[in-house]
Amino acid sequence: MTPTAIPRSLFVPENVDYAPSPRVRERAQVELYEATAGEAGGTLYGSPVVILSHRGATSGLLRKTPLIRIERNGVYAVIATNGGGDRDPLWVRNIAAHPDVTIQDRAEKCALVARRLRDDEEKELWWKRGYSVLPKFAEYRAAIDRGVPVLVLEPATAVSGH
Repeated sequence: MTPTAIPRSLFVPENVDYAPSPRVRERAQVELYEATAGEAGGTLYGSPVVILSHRGATSGLLRKTPLIRIERNGVYAVIATNGGGDRDPLWVRNIAAHPDVTIQDRAEKCALVARRLRDDEEKELWWKRGYSVLPKFAEYRAAIDRGVPVLVLEPATAVSGH
């Protein structure tokens, strides 16, 4: 990943109050990952992770979520399996309300804009990429009785045309 220079104003603001996850494992993983630039806390189920920074849909607070790293040519995808759960993870609603996000991929941070995929062919392509990173995604998909949101996170410069 080699992002072009992106104005800091496009990132999720760092001066926004941060609300750590109430889930101990997520909170600890984010803290460890950020403290070590992903050297520690950089995997989940043996697969690489990134830290997604996003704003709360109603609170506007900064949220940080460790998610499986699915990336191609500077474009990331996040698949909302919620560990095979029957509901979408909260970050889906947050991103729908505030699509400007930041990804920390090891030591690098990049500003991205989220877009929920509607095209079945494009979704399937990212599902397959997800399977190659975390085979457990196939189990989750088979067990889930809901439409699982797949979102792509594209460089802010590519989306805005700057």
